[in-house]
Amino acid sequence: MKRTLYTNAKADHMVRKEEILAKTGNGLEVFRHYLPVKWRVGRNFLNPLYADGRASCNVYYDRHSGMYRMKDFGNGEYSGDCFFLVAKLKGLDCRSAADFVEVLHTIDRELCLGLDGAIPSGTNNREGSCRTTRPVTGAREKSEGENTGESKETAAEAEKEIPIYFVEMEDKKLAISFDAAWGCERTEKILDVLRKYNVQATFFLTNIWLDDYPDMAKKIADAGHEIAMHSVTHPHMSQISREEVARELDGNYQRIVEVTGYTPQLFRFPFGEYDNKSIDVVREKGYYPIQWSIDSLDWMESKTAEDIIDRVKLGLHPGAIILCHNNGTYTAEAIEEIIPYAQQQGYQFVPVGQLIYKGDYETDHQGMEKMPLEKDTPEDKNTAQ
Repeated sequence: MKRTLYTNAKADHMVRKEEILAKTGNGLEVFRHYLPVKWRVGRNFLNPLYADGRASCNVYYDRHSGMYRMKDFGNGEYSGDCFFLVAKLKGLDCRSAADFVEVLHTIDRELCLGLDGAIPSGTNNREGSCRTTRPVTGAREKSEGENTGESKETAAEAEKEIPIYFVEMEDKKLAISFDAAWGCERTEKILDVLRKYNVQATFFLTNIWLDDYPDMAKKIADAGHEIAMHSVTHPHMSQISREEVARELDGNYQRIVEVTGYTPQLFRFPFGEYDNKSIDVVREKGYYPIQWSIDSLDWMESKTAEDIIDRVKLGLHPGAIILCHNNGTYTAEAIEEIIPYAQQQGYQFVPVGQLIYKGDYETDHQGMEKMPLEKDTPEDKNTAQ
């Protein structure tokens, strides 16, 4: 099996490597980008890069290196970390310092990570080197549009739907959110921390969680936090029909209203997975599709509280949406330090529904919701009932 060697790369190249790993869930999102088939971590699947007839490919988390790697039992040339895979696809050699730098820039550019510029902020233009650079209206990239000086994208790229990942703004506001699909025993501690620092958060709830913990859901709403939708059964939305997507939304909406009395306006895709069809359904029903710009990775067993704290602190920026989970092992401990740190840096925490711009909106290729011509945020109508 070939191994990726970085000993010839300069130290500053290593920093970029770490930035990419931090932005991509330790390389997982790089594999998802370049292996465009349905697969799950730790499960064998058919490698789409050659005629694999034995489902011999497996992406797994390597605790020793702290990143995801791929093992291909049918063709060892594809075994290695995410940088090795990109080098293989681009005809590069990670043992060469120059080629390794090109691999880093390729990942940065093709996954739209924005690492060639500053940490994302509401005042920075982050469109730079990403291949899909046209602005979008109502979160749809235009197939025909402005002359940006870039080569034309393919029809598939040009029509790709983009949810809201973060918000362009001058004020130092951000939102912290919690997805709830399993467990409840650590949620009380999270609520205690939020209460201590007078922070209103957004909780994205599934029906499978609501059915198990209706009292906690009501308690969250009664504490003044924003309640949002996260589906009925937590499915892979890109793998189900339009009608099934609609049923997931309708059922989730109804259950939230029944249990909490709250009228939700926001929806987050389970697993962060979406396609044009599912985003269309969300918008047609009048909801706002919400993702995140800072992933705490608090669900990963390998992450300590310090790992989560460092990761979120590094990514803070105006208009950020932070992703956490209601039952993460170290989530309460981590936000106990993250929240006061952010407040000391001048940030104000608001619910996602108060962070985003309502009505007709525009997002760029990275999911940044653009500041409207009128810089006043429309009045938020998503309040507890």
